[in-house]
Amino acid sequence: MLRYLLVLSRPRFWLYLAGPVLVGVAYGAASVPELFSLPAVGLFAYFLVPANVFLYGVNDAFDREVDEANPKKDDREARYRGGPAVTVVVVAAGALLVPVAAALPRVALPWLVA
Repeated sequence: MLRYLLVLSRPRFWLYLAGPVLVGVAYGAASVPELFSLPAVGLFAYFLVPANVFLYGVNDAFDREVDEANPKKDDREARYRGGPAVTVVVVAAGALLVPVAAALPRVALPWLVA
C-alpha cells in the first residue's frame, strides 16, 4: 500500500506544492537561520509529501470515472483503488496540516489559507 500511496501522490509534481513554500519562506525569512527553522522545515516537509497525498487522493477519488479512460493512469500514475485504508491515509494527510499550521507564526496563517 505504501508504494501505491507514493505513486498516488505523483512525485514528479511534488515541487508544485513545495516549491511555492520555498519561495515564501525565502521571501519572508529575515535571516539564514530562519530558512531552516522548525516551522519552515515542517511546512516544506508537509507540502512535499502529505499535501500531495491529500490533494491527489481527493482528486482521484472524485475523478474515478474520468480516469478510467486516462492512458496516463496505466504507466505514470495510479488508478484510485479506494478502500478504507486509503481513505484514512488521505484524510490523515489533510489533517496533518493542523499541527503544522499551529507551529507557524500567526502572520503566516492567512497566506496558508489563501
